[in-house]
Amino acid sequence: MGGSDQWGNIVNGVELIRRMEGKQAFGLTTPLLATASGEKMGKSVGGAVWLNAERLSPYDYWQMWRNTEDADVVKFLKLFTDLPMDEIARLTPTFTGVSFKKIDEMGSIQWPCNEKAPEGTPIMHVGGFVRGKGRFMITEFVPTDERTTGRFPLILTTGRILTQYNVGAQTARTENNVWHPEDILEIHPWDAENRGINEGDLVSLTSRA
Repeated sequence: MGGSDQWGNIVNGVELIRRMEGKQAFGLTTPLLATASGEKMGKSVGGAVWLNAERLSPYDYWQMWRNTEDADVVKFLKLFTDLPMDEIARLTPTFTGVSFKKIDEMGSIQWPCNEKAPEGTPIMHVGGFVRGKGRFMITEFVPTDERTTGRFPLILTTGRILTQYNVGAQTARTENNVWHPEDILEIHPWDAENRGINEGDLVSLTSRA
């Protein structure tokens, strides 16, 4: 059991158990919990929350929830409490029309769901964004710590395409394979020519990892 970003490791563990023990095992993932600012919550980003008084005092645990950003309150109430959806919905105007009964009837509801949009809002922006134009932020380039060598002359990275995510540990198990049945190596034409690789060739990759 782990976060959805650990699916590949979980699948490997299931396969290891099958090979070593000859038994069937099951993996379970949960969606990654991110704050309204886009940061992942958990020990990997600092501020780990422990359900152990020796690692995190009850006071600090209470403060963590008490200091939750307003934008995250409703989401956390839905995830971490047993409050009725109707009661949670009353806390924010964008969810006032949401109820478990309505979700069961409709299958899913896209917020905002309120008096103006009682069945939700499938399309949020038409003709322009509510808060005006998007704002682009300038960031500094951070070079990778990886270094090429004579044996490993190229830096490899996983990519994202429309139908598959990263190495496909999750999406490759879906019907998306109809559009993307195999992995594709994208390489600069100069690097390809240098290595005698032509469009459509089958190649084998080896990495240090």
